[in-house]
Amino acid sequence: MRLLFYSMLLAAALPLTAGAANESALYAYVGLISGSVQVQAPNSDMWTMAKVGQTLLPGSKIKTEAGASCTVAFTDQSKVRIGPKATFKLEEVVPSKIAVFIGLGKLEAWVKKGLKRTFQARNPVSVASVRGTVFAVNVLSPTSVTVDVFEGELAVQDNFGNTTSVGQGKRVEADAVTGASAPAPVPASVSAPVEPTVTIAPPPNPAAPAEPSPTTTTAPPPADTVPTTETTETTLEAPPPPNPAQETTTVVSPSSP
Repeated sequence: MRLLFYSMLLAAALPLTAGAANESALYAYVGLISGSVQVQAPNSDMWTMAKVGQTLLPGSKIKTEAGASCTVAFTDQSKVRIGPKATFKLEEVVPSKIAVFIGLGKLEAWVKKGLKRTFQARNPVSVASVRGTVFAVNVLSPTSVTVDVFEGELAVQDNFGNTTSVGQGKRVEADAVTGASAPAPVPASVSAPVEPTVTIAPPPNPAAPAEPSPTTTTAPPPADTVPTTETTETTLEAPPPPNPAQETTTVVSPSSP
């Protein structure tokens, strides 16, 4: 009965442990690159060429040249693709929220469904928030943006605090002066983006503690090289038994009268 109780307790705890591990393992990395793409690490002024499999910490920036693109993959299977001549910043990656910023150019997003976290895509004139959908944000200029929804539903908030619900197949245009427009059908000339396939495995979790370096121990020398100290044992031999032939005869003198 006691064994059964412990087994049930362990079975109930396992899903919680696995879920907690998956949440804590959320992070981003470079999944695909086409053309010239550069990355700037957080708290750095230096731009370096991006590499597939490179881990992206919150605060990382990406810029693409003409004809280039970059796919940022998340370990929850969500993805964003940054188009040519674009500027992008990874703002926040926590279990409850992923936040990115697209300053210029086009951003296409595939947000994993069924997750409890919010995916937020900011731009100079609006903020798009969602929990699972396929959408595209095109920042035409620092004051003009279009948001297209191809699957699911999106909430778009303009700079004036007005929130608009945008359904599948709809477009919203946002302007720094007039705010967000009413949803309208996505133009027939605009097709849904094809989700990129990221085949590279995620890099190691940057939040995981580093494994301790192995301790080098000096092995003892082989047995045949170990110096031995010879100890001389002193053996005390027992005295030989008396020889009857050599026994001493005691002469007794006669007593005086």
